[in-house]
Amino acid sequence: AAGSEQSGSGSYVYGKLGYRTDIWASGETAFSIDYYSGDDIDGALPGSSSATGLGAVQKFDDLSLEAYLGYYRYGFDGANVPDITSVTFGGRWKF
Repeated sequence: AAGSEQSGSGSYVYGKLGYRTDIWASGETAFSIDYYSGDDIDGALPGSSSATGLGAVQKFDDLSLEAYLGYYRYGFDGANVPDITSVTFGGRWKF
């Protein structure tokens, strides 16, 4: 995906790739990587922003359960803001 403001002051690009496989007999495993880059998205705070992410989802078919894990790194060049790293994990139970 990509976009820009009509005024021409801000723009971004985003892409995501994924791969699904059957590593374990319990269910499908999916991996993904994504990248975002933006310039002057907020007119009040000009600068470049970026984000990189990695993710994995494991399905457990017999339990109707999915477990996920994600890692993201966010950055902003334009103010005195440190880079941010986040880790997310959890599950989804369908009933």
